[in-house]
Amino acid sequence: IFPQRLIRDLTGGRPLDPPRFDARRSPDAGLRQIDLQSYLPDDLLTKVDTASMAVDVEVRCPFLDGDVAGAALCLPMHRLMAGGRRKSMLRELARRHLPERIIDRPKMGFAIPIDSWFRSDFGGMRTLLEDRLSEGDPFGPVNLDQQAVRRLVRDHMAERAHHGQRLFALLALAIWAQDVRSRWPSEPAG
Repeated sequence: IFPQRLIRDLTGGRPLDPPRFDARRSPDAGLRQIDLQSYLPDDLLTKVDTASMAVDVEVRCPFLDGDVAGAALCLPMHRLMAGGRRKSMLRELARRHLPERIIDRPKMGFAIPIDSWFRSDFGGMRTLLEDRLSEGDPFGPVNLDQQAVRRLVRDHMAERAHHGQRLFALLALAIWAQDVRSRWPSEPAG
């Protein structure tokens, strides 16, 4: 990821030590060591840093605080994962300060609110969807039932169903089909 010259400058000319698995330690400790030396700095933190800098957002990683990380590294894995459950110690500490519904909530992704964007016309999304899907042949070579597509749109807009993801896929397909048509003119009649 980093140019070699930058790595030399940052390390004073010393080569970076690759992560090593110490067979004398437990496999969990070895994997934790690899995460700290490689996965966090070379993957996760790089992505967070790149994404946050692109939009001028200051990101804090409180679990990477030196004291917090040092304390966690001193604890045996069975303490960190009581009962084989990941983040059990963190959950135990959180229960002292947060409601159960927050602590035991299932993991959630960072989905965009496409359902409401289509309904509210945020950024012109509804207009774009309706314009593209109402064309005579919106999907080009892909044969889809136009009645079913219109029913999806109607049910979604009337809030009888949440078809935002499906509609987004159909919109992308319609945009692709239009792009294909513009690049490859139809064959002359003959």
